[in-house]
Amino acid sequence: TITLSGNTTYKISNAVAGQVIMVEVKQGSRTTYTKTWFSTNTWVVSGGSAPNQTIVSKGYTTYGLRVLTSTTFLGYLIGTN
Repeated sequence: TITLSGNTTYKISNAVAGQVIMVEVKQGSRTTYTKTWFSTNTWVVSGGSAPNQTIVSKGYTTYGLRVLTSTTFLGYLIGTN
């Protein structure tokens, strides 16, 4: 779980092919922060772009990442409020 306290760029290291990673991102209170995903993540959504992060104060967005290789991933939106 990550609570945003500023604009954030995500990084993953030591990933192993076959792993599945769940990332729950909590929006900060009173301020909307942005996030940037690493370029080796392919989003499995319409258009292939990263899904929108909730802008609700203290709201959650949950993402899933499937590791294809140590540096490539498939990303999924699991849910948001």
